[in-house]
Amino acid sequence: MNNYNFKLDKEVYLVIGIGILALIVINLFQLDFVIADSIYALTHSWYYQEQWFTSVFMHKYMKYVLILLYLVLLLKFFLRDKSTEDRFQRYGKIVLLISLLLGTLFVSYFKHTLQVDCPWDLLRYGGDKPFFGLFQYGQAYLPSSHCFPSGHASSAFTWFSLYFYTAIFYPKYRLKIFAVVLVLGYVLGLGQQFRGAHFISHDVWSMLVCMFVNVIIYKTAFSHWALKRAVN
Repeated sequence: MNNYNFKLDKEVYLVIGIGILALIVINLFQLDFVIADSIYALTHSWYYQEQWFTSVFMHKYMKYVLILLYLVLLLKFFLRDKSTEDRFQRYGKIVLLISLLLGTLFVSYFKHTLQVDCPWDLLRYGGDKPFFGLFQYGQAYLPSSHCFPSGHASSAFTWFSLYFYTAIFYPKYRLKIFAVVLVLGYVLGLGQQFRGAHFISHDVWSMLVCMFVNVIIYKTAFSHWALKRAVN
């Protein structure tokens, strides 16, 4: 409870490094298309686009579960007896709730700002549009489907917030939370890849955006707390 100086553990640097390296490799070897080609070739269509497990369970229900979990945390925060709670704990919960929301909002902002189509939109996969790289979208084909980065994967990756919270208050559980967030994020992302909604790079970018947002928020928030404690 007295760890007021926020520090990044080695797993954070490791995942960021692997994520950046993965994007380089994906770009060099065109793995977005290699993976999408392999999935599309299974049935010569986006067979899983409307299948119940991928389109309803993984795409809708899992998102609703994560939203519900956030609302439960929010409700517990406001209903908890403040008189029995340490100020530092309460401050940590405020940071947790804010960072959970901002991770998703940042990904959503990029999705609505950047012009990128989904794989299912492309001529290569039976759609009606050619492929354009990021920031190279053809004006004649506007508007795009706004498919970058992966919003669905971000609904899991934004829970890096819980990892950082746990690293401060319950450090022995931090690696378990970290692993669950990573696995859930890429499982949800894979489901969307099978539907033709995203490339693998969209998921990696989503992970990095959520990670950086949380690093900045927690570093700022707990550096401020440490400074406040030092002054007082």
